[in-house]
Amino acid sequence: MSQVKKYSAEFFKSLQKVNGALSIKVNDVAENFPLSHAAIRERDISLYFDMSEGSGFNSFIGLVINKDALSKKIELPSNSVYLLFQDPTAEPPQEWLASSGWVRVEWEESSGRIQGLMNFRGDNDDYAVLEDGKFDVTISP
Repeated sequence: MSQVKKYSAEFFKSLQKVNGALSIKVNDVAENFPLSHAAIRERDISLYFDMSEGSGFNSFIGLVINKDALSKKIELPSNSVYLLFQDPTAEPPQEWLASSGWVRVEWEESSGRIQGLMNFRGDNDDYAVLEDGKFDVTISP
């Protein structure tokens, strides 16, 4: 079994504020959520999508992708990608890692633009089913 780092909600909320959005299906309904925070670090890129605005969810999706996994289709689960869904207000509180599907993230060193696709399915206690997402993010200096 692979070792997976643990990231808290506080980790994602501490990232840099940016512009961007995630379009994703939630329970077969197309939704758009803003990207709240992001960071480009030495070894990885981290993104935090806030799902609470206008949706009735109090949730987020956190994505950390290692730079060696950029511009490749990465099958989940993977040591190179950490994709977290968290809903702290569900009864009981929900948190799960995407364990099937794939992620692809495009980024160039000289660019502040991050684009990606994700196709995964996750359902925990029949609370929410997430699948087929895409995102476009711009990180300004």
